[in-house]
Amino acid sequence: MKAKLLKTFRKLEGGKFGYLDVIARNPRTLELALGDDFVRCSRKDVADLALVLGDWLEDTTTEETLERASRAEAVVVAETIIGEAARPSRVRGRGRRADAD
Repeated sequence: MKAKLLKTFRKLEGGKFGYLDVIARNPRTLELALGDDFVRCSRKDVADLALVLGDWLEDTTTEETLERASRAEAVVVAETIIGEAARPSRVRGRGRRADAD
């Protein structure tokens, strides 16, 4: 099997090069290359990496979902407070607002 470039990640932060190439060297070996440097991973290594990345994605997605929910709740509370503050007070007497004193 000829080596096959599977994916190139560009404009990454850090390092000298800013990109990461994912290359299938053969059916048993995946290579992660940063410029001239690389690491080769067995199928087991790749499976373990996939599990770790999956766990990380699940954890961060859960955290982001909770953050979004908290922000959404905060917006609802703020809109409720602002909405109540923006409503005119009850009118007393001759058309004057209660807070006009």
